[in-house]
This record gives sequence, C-alpha cells and structure tokens, in this order.
Amino acid sequence: MYIISDENLKVLENKALSELDIRRLLHSLSTGQVLYRLYPQCGKKNARFIALFHDIAHHWTSFELRSYIKDHNIHLEDGEEARDILLHAPIAADLLRRMVPDCPDEWVNAIRRHTIPHKDMSELSYALFVADIIEPTRPFIRDEEREKVYAMKSNDARMLYSMREQGKYLRSQGCDHLKCTEELMDILSKKCQI
Repeated sequence: MYIISDENLKVLENKALSELDIRRLLHSLSTGQVLYRLYPQCGKKNARFIALFHDIAHHWTSFELRSYIKDHNIHLEDGEEARDILLHAPIAADLLRRMVPDCPDEWVNAIRRHTIPHKDMSELSYALFVADIIEPTRPFIRDEEREKVYAMKSNDARMLYSMREQGKYLRSQGCDHLKCTEELMDILSKKCQI
C-alpha cells in the first residue's frame, strides 16, 4: 500500500492552514475522519492527506479556477464548466498529481470525482464522495441519516444514498446532477434494487 510521506503531509497541512478558512479546514479534517471510518484500508494518514487535498482549491475565485483549467488543459464533464463550485475538484486532482507525481491514480480519481460522481469511480472514490456528503459539519444531513449510511453493508448503497442526498441539496439550490452522475445513479439503482 502506498503511504504518503510525512514531508508531503506536513507541506499540505501548512498549505491548508494558511489558505483554507476555518470552516473549510474543519470540513476537510472531519471528512478525513469519516473517510478512514468508511475505508480503513486507506490508512489514517492517507485518509487525512486525501481529505485535506480534496478542497484545496475550493476558495479560488472564478477567474483563478477558469484560468487554471484553461492553462493546464483540464478536461471537464458536460455541464461542469457552468458551475464554478464544481471546478475545484478537477483542479485539486491536477495539483495532487503535480505535488506527488507517484501518488496512486486512485487518489487522483477520488479527488477528481468528489463533486461529480461518474461510473469510473473506485471504492476509494465512493468512500471520499460519501465522506464529503455525510461528515458532521454538513448541515443538510441529520445524525440519524449519517448513522443509516454507516450501517449500510454495501458501498454501492452508501454511494446511491449519498448521491440522492446530494441531489436534494442541488435541487434546493436550483441545480441538478450532471448526466454522468445520473448514469451512475441508474447503474447503482439497478444493482442495489432500491
């Protein structure tokens, strides 16, 4: 198993402390704890690193996000470019690959897919997405719902439930899932028969 170096973790922790506001920092740290609970084979240190990295570009301005995407020729899903809030995920994945070139592709994919679920996701990607949705600082998930997710035996069921909860939140904001997410939801609905 790949284990992030203490040096890379320290660099990221310092970056997160200096750049993220306290709410985003607490969210990221909490996401790491939930990620480890959902996917312990990741390792506690790796879970902390991945979770700290997942929102590392969340605070960037629209201009910064769009400039980075253009300058680095980052592929976006259909509809993704229309929502600034989604753009931090592909940028964070690219930043991770640049900072830690030998990190597992699975980590890059998990960070890339934490906002836009897609059928190319791995078990780690599922776990990060679910952790990001259900971690305790999220106001749109109640504690009973969190416990319901933890009690689920299937990662597919956790993922489907979390995507549905994300969909409720998106609709409350006047948005909806992208086509690639709807495709994954259809696949998981048939698989889980929910």
